Amino acid sequence: LIPGLVIGDRSGQSEELTKAMRRSGLTHLTAVSGANFAIVAALSLAIGRALRIRGRYLWWGIAIFLALFIFLVRPSSSVLRAAVMTGVLLVARARGVRGSPVPALAAAISLLLLVNPFFVRDAGFGLSVLATAGLLFLAPTIQQRCMASGFPSLIAEGLAIPISATIFCLPLIVLLSGELSIISIVANFLVAPVIAPSIAI
Repeated sequence: LIPGLVIGDRSGQSEELTKAMRRSGLTHLTAVSGANFAIVAALSLAIGRALRIRGRYLWWGIAIFLALFIFLVRPSSSVLRAAVMTGVLLVARARGVRGSPVPALAAAISLLLLVNPFFVRDAGFGLSVLATAGLLFLAPTIQQRCMASGFPSLIAEGLAIPISATIFCLPLIVLLSGELSIISIVANFLVAPVIAPSIAI
């Protein structure tokens, strides 16, 4: 499971584990996505600051680490989407501009489709884009409403992420599999706290 979480390598997974993850809606955990890039970027940032690297050198250093990570995990469509989006944000930070994730997502989609228009037929690319859009547009609203209903901040965020991603990906999920696992929202909520520490370790 760990190679799948870290670099998307599912070659060592048993068929039983693969089926269980598909039923519970956790297959996306073993596909490299923006979460992996965020963790690598955060670790690179921590290392850079510990070494007292400042300014644009820090952000370019993070970009180099992310480029090496892309070579490690192989550039699939979802990896490239996350990479280009992260790259746009890093370039903005290196130039002293506070980047916004929504224009970065739009730039990533536009650039990748210009380079390879056939990504429009790639399910991994579609799910990656839809899930990210859900996190950007719907998750904040769900989190605010959960908090207004009395949920603690961490629990509200933990619920908002899988719910928003599932809602946005729902049409494509149903089209691809012909079914929807409602338990996936609960499963994703339960595993969320341990994913980042597992990848980091």
